[in-house]
Amino acid sequence: MKALVLALSLCLAVPALAAEPSDASIQELLQLTNASRLMEASSAQVDAAMQSSMQAVLKDQTITPEVQALLDGMREKVVALVRRELRWEAFEPQLIDIYRRSFTQEEMDGMLDFYRSPAGRAVVAKLPLVMQNSMQAVQQVLQRLAPELQKLQQETVAGITAAEKAAKAEKADKKPRTRAAIPSA
Repeated sequence: MKALVLALSLCLAVPALAAEPSDASIQELLQLTNASRLMEASSAQVDAAMQSSMQAVLKDQTITPEVQALLDGMREKVVALVRRELRWEAFEPQLIDIYRRSFTQEEMDGMLDFYRSPAGRAVVAKLPLVMQNSMQAVQQVLQRLAPELQKLQQETVAGITAAEKAAKAEKADKKPRTRAAIPSA
């Protein structure tokens, strides 16, 4: 019985003993998958998504050149912020840590084998197009949803306004009323 318990506890402990992947293997995987290029492409997609979303939301409105300039300025600032924070040099150490915590060396070796293969290279070559097409599909869905989203936003704003008015009215009703001084005769 003791031997069975010992054998079971050893089997359960094996996953805990799995080798952590090396930084070199993680960096090779990131290089094989063109992770840095995908990261750069994602910031361009953020810009395109913002432009598309803004156009969908504002499509029925007349925008003055001044307001358009403000909107363009905001979009440019958001894109610059995203690009700054998602720079490969800044993000790579975090990504290496995520991979280290998520995979074993054995799993990393399997992925490396795959991405070195013709099928793996095809995935890497075609993934940007898949992502671009996926992003366009999401944008189309969001454009279709824009009127409903705008209606929900307007209903929510109206609800908030009504709730604030009701709270003010209730507060005004609870204020102690002072009696007017009765003039003495």
